[in-house]
Amino acid sequence: MCHRPPQRPLLVGHNARAFDVPVLLRALEQCGLREALQDCVEGAVDSLALARDLLQGQGGSFRQGALVRRLLGEEYTAHDALQDARALQRLVLLGLRPRPQDLSRHTFSTT
Repeated sequence: MCHRPPQRPLLVGHNARAFDVPVLLRALEQCGLREALQDCVEGAVDSLALARDLLQGQGGSFRQGALVRRLLGEEYTAHDALQDARALQRLVLLGLRPRPQDLSRHTFSTT
């Protein structure tokens, strides 16, 4: 069981609502750990939806790699889990720079 911090973190994934979170929840359910996750996180944010919202009207691809190139001027090895996670962290924090209300609009439950 997770020690509950004063403010629980958000899970963030690109296309997380449609893909990553459902896959994660099914796997955790099979291991009997779904409730443990829900005790440890506030929810999840789909960075794809967040990017589409914050970059409305700017056109171009919304694939994670394309956004990293466009907003951060960086290349990285896509589909390498660690590289993907680090690139997504930089993309959200440094590229998209969402305000708290932006994150709130795109946060969804992991229940």
